[in-house]
Amino acid sequence: MTKNALTEHQRGLLWLLDQLLGEEGPEGLRRFLKESTLHAVFFLASERGILPYDTAPVLFNWHGDTRYVCLSQEGLEDLTVLEKSGLIQRLELTGSHHGFFSAYRMTDGGRNEADAIPLEMRTKLEPLVQCDCGGRWVYTTGNERVYRSCPRCGAEEEIPCLEIPRLPYASRPHFPTLLRLSFPGENDKETV
Repeated sequence: MTKNALTEHQRGLLWLLDQLLGEEGPEGLRRFLKESTLHAVFFLASERGILPYDTAPVLFNWHGDTRYVCLSQEGLEDLTVLEKSGLIQRLELTGSHHGFFSAYRMTDGGRNEADAIPLEMRTKLEPLVQCDCGGRWVYTTGNERVYRSCPRCGAEEEIPCLEIPRLPYASRPHFPTLLRLSFPGENDKETV
């Protein structure tokens, strides 16, 4: 798949992954980005209207515990498209605190593609990776708390993707009036 086959927001997501992973040397270790971090980024992108994602509470294996997390199915679908395009790789890793967890890394083709993202698209997505002070946001996910912090200025921001949103829906019962059914001859008063 070429960059022309990707949608604009999928190309933007690729640039976002590149920025969140940071620079890598050509022969150095590959960096990985935990899937839980991406869910936090998707939540912010949805909440702020930066990417066309929507989040909803879904039962999910979150840091080794099955719980409700506000996830974006559209974000996951875009990750799948990027993976099938050979621009990113998804891996199942094991960690001392998380058991098995999913993580993503960029391929060389993905890095090259991310470098070609236009400036106007980068500018739109920058608030997800760059603090107002010019430092880079660090996303931290855990069992009880999700937040991002800036090591440069010390700013910290909660990301409420572990909270189930309160919806302003109200319902009231509706009891329909049933029609009386009868069969022919049932109510006839004929005598023989």
